[in-house]
Amino acid sequence: MDEATLKALRTTLALTAAMVTGAVSAHPVHEVVQNAYLTLSPGKVGLELELTAGPQVAGRLIRALDRNGDKQISPAEAHAFAGRVLAQSRLTIDRRPLVIRALSVDMPSYAALLGAHGTIRIVAVAARPAQRGGATLAYRNVYSPAESRCDANIFVKPGRRVADRIEGQDHSPDGRALIVRYVNATR
Repeated sequence: MDEATLKALRTTLALTAAMVTGAVSAHPVHEVVQNAYLTLSPGKVGLELELTAGPQVAGRLIRALDRNGDKQISPAEAHAFAGRVLAQSRLTIDRRPLVIRALSVDMPSYAALLGAHGTIRIVAVAARPAQRGGATLAYRNVYSPAESRCDANIFVKPGRRVADRIEGQDHSPDGRALIVRYVNATR
């Protein structure tokens, strides 16, 4: 699946989830919406984390970002923030921790964040061991700058000779954790 198809699928999934929960009619004003998108690929697990703060909590998120208070989010502040957020995410395969490394941070303007209509997007990756057969991937997000509405979803991006097949998944009631049982097979 190419990147454009994955992005379209993620957007559709987020909109569907919002319609089911009623979030389309009104943006949550007192919450930070956190959507995590995990992608199993040969040799790695991708993680995209999107954070959108409601107007009543946007100030808390901005203070965590704009550490020097100059009303601008520098690239250094954005990357430091991403590091702090990712440090509060846990990713394991068969209970063995994976090291999550930030690749990029898409930061909306200060005004967009203040107006509570900007979404922060953190793109990260973790190497995963080469293995055949079944495995369990577990993800947990404990970042909580304010009351949060969380969701996590899994995608599969096959390689030329390797494909993963999702066998089952469980979401925690609060949306902060996802456990995925999958099988890795060589084609």
